[in-house]
Amino acid sequence: MVVIKFGGSCISSKDNLETLVSIVKSSLDENPVLIVSAPSGITARLKEISYELSTKKYSRADELNERNQVTTVYYNEIFSKYISLAKEVDLEFKEVELGMEFYGSLMSTISPDTFLRVRDSILSIGERLSARLIAQLLSNNGLESKAYDAYNLGLITDSNYGNAHFNLSSLKPISMGIKNLRGVPVITGFIGKDKDGNITTLGANSSDYSAVIFAVASEDTEVKTYKTVDGILTADSKLVENPKTVTGLSYNEASELAGFGADVITARSVKLAAAYNITIVVLNLNNPDKNFTVISKESDNKSSIKVITSKNNTHLMNVSSAEMVDEPGHAARIYEILGRYKIPVDMISTSETGISSSFDLFMKDRKRMDEKIDLSRLEAELKTEYEVEVEDGKAIISLIGENASNNSEILSRVFGVLSREKINVEMLSHRRKSCNLTLLAPQEYERQIVRALHKEFFE
Repeated sequence: MVVIKFGGSCISSKDNLETLVSIVKSSLDENPVLIVSAPSGITARLKEISYELSTKKYSRADELNERNQVTTVYYNEIFSKYISLAKEVDLEFKEVELGMEFYGSLMSTISPDTFLRVRDSILSIGERLSARLIAQLLSNNGLESKAYDAYNLGLITDSNYGNAHFNLSSLKPISMGIKNLRGVPVITGFIGKDKDGNITTLGANSSDYSAVIFAVASEDTEVKTYKTVDGILTADSKLVENPKTVTGLSYNEASELAGFGADVITARSVKLAAAYNITIVVLNLNNPDKNFTVISKESDNKSSIKVITSKNNTHLMNVSSAEMVDEPGHAARIYEILGRYKIPVDMISTSETGISSSFDLFMKDRKRMDEKIDLSRLEAELKTEYEVEVEDGKAIISLIGENASNNSEILSRVFGVLSREKINVEMLSHRRKSCNLTLLAPQEYERQIVRALHKEFFE
């Protein structure tokens, strides 16, 4: 049995859908289990719809009729995208039962207390429709296939809506659930259910996570994840010209890559794969045999920089006080407060009288910048004891590679680049036995720094 995951871009055009069918046919001797995402743009639009519904105001007299009209517009918008895709590959796509469930989710009353739960139910429709579309497409091409919602095969999570974690106790029922499946099962990525039966989502870009979960449950040793790029690239193609494909990454390198801005794989996917020694292969749907990346226990080159990644819209917080000198406990108090606000910190720098930290304000979905942390309350609490300065508009640039921070030649080259570019960085993370060397600078220099470093190490 092999677990194959198809990303949203693989399901977004006629040509890609036809290529997907060819790949599945060529994998039949491996008993493929498919995990699928929603087509590109669908999840983002569903999230917008959930926010729009939460802010709609209805007159009491005509509320039901008004809600029905608004819901119908959204319902038809989403379904029309799948119907259009189906027509391109000569399918007549109808999903009456699922359509009624989706309509019911859209009609739900959304209050501050129920918003996250209802939103997850709305978001789930993308993957659920994808699974049914792909299963029907495979069946039309002579392959026995059936769609499954992951939770119906045993994937149970906690109730942390929008970023749920699966329960390890799910592995046994999932294993039992998939052993008796016939043909090619097409399973939803991204979603599960909590113990109360509510649909949950596993976080942004988490279909890879679903794929690894099913690989662990099926005792598979490899996950193949298809996208429409050549594996993992040495840098973001939006920032540099002609980035190269990285042939191999260790679990440590891939985890750092995911944590510092790359969207191609999630940190939770890598962590779970590492725990069960599962290899993840990232392939290009349209050129799978040429450029791909293998993520496994060992790195293929421990002395070099593999990837340069970056993320912007980062905040820098400086907390200082003369009282810190020779007085223990200040760091504990500061980070206890940050912990209560659920702020994961990217970088830390300390001195006798101050502590600097970088963090995101939008942890659930930093691309959309939603669910913002209440920074004013955080600052007010810290200011009862410290001087506090918070600056936005920062970018983190990270060089990933085993022993990246323990190589004097690499350090020399990085600072040489910064000197030539006349850029002063504001923070530096350089930890012993770490596989990343990380810089923080004003985000207007992000592209310039990434391009200069890429030229230095890869061109």
